Amino acid sequence: MKYFAITVCSFFLSSYAYSIELNGTWKEDVSKTIQWNSTYRNIEDGYLNKLKAIMGHLYISYSNGEMCSYTEPHVVQFKGKSSKRGALFFKSSYEVIAENKFGFVLNSVIDGQQNIDMIVFENDTSIYGLGLTTEDYGQPGLRTYFKKVSGLKEMAKCSE
Repeated sequence: MKYFAITVCSFFLSSYAYSIELNGTWKEDVSKTIQWNSTYRNIEDGYLNKLKAIMGHLYISYSNGEMCSYTEPHVVQFKGKSSKRGALFFKSSYEVIAENKFGFVLNSVIDGQQNIDMIVFENDTSIYGLGLTTEDYGQPGLRTYFKKVSGLKEMAKCSE
């Protein structure tokens, strides 16, 4: 694990992005996520269609070591079937284990499982994340983009 983290941090240092503030609220950016993964990864069209159906409802708020995720209620429609999803909140603390002008590597514990995530700044309103200890949506190495948003009243629950 130690060598893996060193390798990741080496890659992290060579990524192109702008230095911005992580604090704030970020929403999954479906179009950027699908575009990048369909261009640079070998993923079947059916899997990309599934991602399009389930993504775009997750918000993550970062604030000085505290992270809160909110999934808005929505209906997933895929392969002719509909499935209702209720709202879901989750809070956790995180520790910055590496940072530079390109972004952060975060360590958090969610449901008793350690997670290491690399957050890279694309610009001041767009970031992407890579889960280094988990498989995102069953696809190791899936890059998920987020766009900065504001004014989401549901995120007030994060401060409770």
